[in-house]
Amino acid sequence: MKIIGVQQIESESTFNAEVTALNTLTVGVDGTGHDAKFFGDTSGQFLLWDQSSDELVLAGDTKLSFHDAAGGENIIASADGHLEINAGTTLDITATTIDINGAADVSGNFTLAGTAIATVIAGTTVTNATNSAHVLVTDNESANEENLIAFVEGATSSTGNVGLEMDGDLTYNPSGGKVSAKQFEAAQGFTMSKLGAASAPTAVSNKAIIFMDSNGNLQVTLHNGSSSVTRQLASFSGE
Repeated sequence: MKIIGVQQIESESTFNAEVTALNTLTVGVDGTGHDAKFFGDTSGQFLLWDQSSDELVLAGDTKLSFHDAAGGENIIASADGHLEINAGTTLDITATTIDINGAADVSGNFTLAGTAIATVIAGTTVTNATNSAHVLVTDNESANEENLIAFVEGATSSTGNVGLEMDGDLTYNPSGGKVSAKQFEAAQGFTMSKLGAASAPTAVSNKAIIFMDSNGNLQVTLHNGSSSVTRQLASFSGE
């Protein structure tokens, strides 16, 4: 059946054969429309222009496909409350502002300004934290392990955004409450040091340095500002 020229259908009509319109097909007039419904091959699947709601409805899980039929590029409501946007290779969103109201679950790689964020943001674990005011600290009072102690980089003496560093020789063991280092020095008074060589550490003006030499002997070096002397405090011998 072909419709040629201007034809006006003002009542419900049923066409049981192919209909070809060789000109513009208009349903209703501006401000007063009519429903238009297209059924699929599966029960409950159809496309509806609902004029009373001014909505184009894809009922059930009817797909809105792009590029080709049954391809990988489509939008589908696979369940009530669940809308999927699918792309076979790339989904490109271009806008001045993208507003996401809700939790974002990223199962693949995530990049920011072209730079990959290698760890999980949802777990607040990142490779590098810049200008972070607070970090989560958990309690550890019993683990028998040597934990590295962090300190501020670059001998910084003021507050602000600074980095952290660690020294493999500065550790804390929660099990015994023990702090280990090659040397302990007080602002005034004396310095305690453990050596792996037979020579004494460099003398410090007006300080006493207590150290253990490579033979296990406890030594003290005294410095009065002009000269120094080293004396053995105790000797330890193995069995």
